[in-house]
Amino acid sequence: MHLPRHVVFCAVVAWIGMCAPVVAQRTWTVDPGGSGDFKTITDAIAAATTGDRILVGPGTYPEQPTIAKSLVLLGYQAVIDGFVVRRIARDDLVVLSGFHIATGQRILLEDNAGYVALSGCTSISYSWDADRRPAVFVNKSTHVTMHGCTLSGTGVIIDHSEVAIAQSQISGVYGSWSLLGSINSEPGIRATSSHVALSFVDITGGSASGFKVPQPSPAIDSHASVVIVAAPSSLVAGRTFSSPLIYFAPAVRGDATTMLYADPMVRAVASDISVPVVLGTTPILLAIPSLAAIVTRDANRDFVIDTEVSVRPSWVSALLIGLPGSRQLVDPIGDLWLDPRQPIVLLDVGTTGKDGRRAVRVCLPSSLPDGTLVGLQSLLLDPSRLRLSTPLTVVLR
Repeated sequence: MHLPRHVVFCAVVAWIGMCAPVVAQRTWTVDPGGSGDFKTITDAIAAATTGDRILVGPGTYPEQPTIAKSLVLLGYQAVIDGFVVRRIARDDLVVLSGFHIATGQRILLEDNAGYVALSGCTSISYSWDADRRPAVFVNKSTHVTMHGCTLSGTGVIIDHSEVAIAQSQISGVYGSWSLLGSINSEPGIRATSSHVALSFVDITGGSASGFKVPQPSPAIDSHASVVIVAAPSSLVAGRTFSSPLIYFAPAVRGDATTMLYADPMVRAVASDISVPVVLGTTPILLAIPSLAAIVTRDANRDFVIDTEVSVRPSWVSALLIGLPGSRQLVDPIGDLWLDPRQPIVLLDVGTTGKDGRRAVRVCLPSSLPDGTLVGLQSLLLDPSRLRLSTPLTVVLR
């Protein structure tokens, strides 16, 4: 994403006080060859105390450790059999960044009242893999964010949770039949009784082949949920590669209790022109501001966040920066996802003469520890209406 430097903001050092809950107490290292503090991630988690960081070196880790306290885990070329993050208390934080989930394994986020962030995590499965299933399962968790993740052929299941996904690519499980058995296709995202906010995402449903598994899946399968999709994003249904081609899927499948808010510029494609793009629910088309960001470091090793905000004639545009926090309903198409108990920096971008995007650069000091979460939301305001962007959470590293 190329961003012209139209607007530059440098956050004051006092902003560090906002990050006090996530300052690391100690940093541990994990290396399977024995050159770190531990050979396994499980042992490192057991030894770590609340707020510690764990740096995981390159290698394969055939384990699925459980996390039940505030920790920041930063992986580098690390392949793992997944994680279980369970019962994270309110105001506590878990960050999982840079991990590749082995085929057939998953990250389980369950019964969490605190914050859980996945950043730069990947997984992949192919049509010939015998064990294919969703790589991320979120259950009864209220502060989950995913940023910069690529889940190919695996997908995400969200149940009774609140999840924000940004700048990610997700495709569902490929359905197929063989003499060894059958695997049904899965949607890119399956949401049940949940609140899901999407921006800058590409979601694809699982395709299918074989005469016993002919049914492809939609990009999103939603039941009793609120789904918000901001542009630019794409929702593409899976396809059937069997003959005859008589089975198709919509881009989004919902029910009477699903509320789908989508920007008219979102690209939505069914698997055939004879199938409705959205089935089972009526989309509400609204222009929802979107937000994306790139995190780098400058010559002084300070953190630099480049982003863009939406601007409109006679509307005031602004950028909110802070820690992710409790959801507060502000607008029918969005919630405020920043913590109201923390000081919020309001960077006023001002009014503009035409529709478009305006670049913003935020500078944060290098004294902030790797693994710090930064929440971003843009807003548009006129005398009668406030409109919030879908939320974005980035990890400083």
